[in-house]
Amino acid sequence: MVAYSLSIIMELLNLSFAILLFKICFCILPGVLAVALMLSSEERKRSWRNTICRSLLGVSNAISYSKFNLTIMVFGSLLLIYSLTVTWFFIIKDQLAA
Repeated sequence: MVAYSLSIIMELLNLSFAILLFKICFCILPGVLAVALMLSSEERKRSWRNTICRSLLGVSNAISYSKFNLTIMVFGSLLLIYSLTVTWFFIIKDQLAA
């Protein structure tokens, strides 16, 4: 096992690097979730619909699949727009100004 000195580790874990990691997670994760929601299979979406209906309403098919799919697509689109907007303001705009 390689032993690193504390000064080398602290150089890697400075505050600006931690803030950059937070910004990247805050910007990228909603976009990844949006793509996963919008590109998931019909079988998986039906499973989600059944689980949500069963837990909230007690019946597995209270919401029609077409309305649920439309809701998933709108929510995914909003998450994607949010991700692109936040990425512009937190990461790209700062890089262009520097």
